[in-house]
Amino acid sequence: GAAATAGHHQIAADLHCPLAERREQGRLAAATLTGDKNHLALSPDGRVEDFVMNDKCAAGTGRFLSAMGRALDIPVEDLGVYANGAIPHRINAMCTVFAESEVVSMIGRGEDSRRVVLGIHQAIVRRISAMIKRVGYGERFIFAGGGARSLCLQRLFAQDLGIPLSVP
Repeated sequence: GAAATAGHHQIAADLHCPLAERREQGRLAAATLTGDKNHLALSPDGRVEDFVMNDKCAAGTGRFLSAMGRALDIPVEDLGVYANGAIPHRINAMCTVFAESEVVSMIGRGEDSRRVVLGIHQAIVRRISAMIKRVGYGERFIFAGGGARSLCLQRLFAQDLGIPLSVP
């Protein structure tokens, strides 16, 4: 209906802004990692061509990252730095509730919390990268939203996608 159409236009507008500001030529992918949603778009020359949105759950969103920070008693803004230099421990659950339980169990078993934190970041990248790969991507990746401030997520996305990444 009209509300859904308006929502899709808002999503397109949210993604269009960081794309248009870059004024880059060629096909590129963009993602916003916000508190409760991930938005993805492809765009040749700064126009939104296609998008996909994670609106079913908090998996892989800023809310997911915040919940993991609370479970570990680490401020969310410190998680990426905390994970530097660690060898990741794979987090299997993507549901926030199940992942939080998995993380608490790992720590209770004596797992290195730095490895767990890096595993959390990798889980987010796996989730969003899978969405990006479903819609396809071009030569560049623009990463926006609060989650884009994480140098750890920036590094992991660049490695996973194998294309240059920029943060508006």
